[in-house]
Amino acid sequence: MISHKHKCIFVEVPKTGSSSIRTIIGSHHKPHLNICQIRFNMQNYWTCYGGIKNNVLSSAYLLLPKKKRFKTGKKQFNSYFKFGFVRNPWDRVVSLYLRREGLQMKKK
Repeated sequence: MISHKHKCIFVEVPKTGSSSIRTIIGSHHKPHLNICQIRFNMQNYWTCYGGIKNNVLSSAYLLLPKKKRFKTGKKQFNSYFKFGFVRNPWDRVVSLYLRREGLQMKKK
């Protein structure tokens, strides 16, 4: 998740409090992207969404030469703070197991 307002990139890992961070930073249209996908998006596309101004800028950005977009995106990616959270693997396994059990026991 990219936050242009806070100049940071949050690498979301499911079941580690991602929803809470998204609430604080602001939601994103594509949750749970890995860092390589985020870097690719920043180097090739306009990544700030919402509003008429950003829709126009996103269309105009694609008209720039690919090398220019790549250079701009790379510079922006390198300047942003990147962070993520992990969870004890055993806690995560137990959580996923309990969640799966709950889904299997539901009546259809």
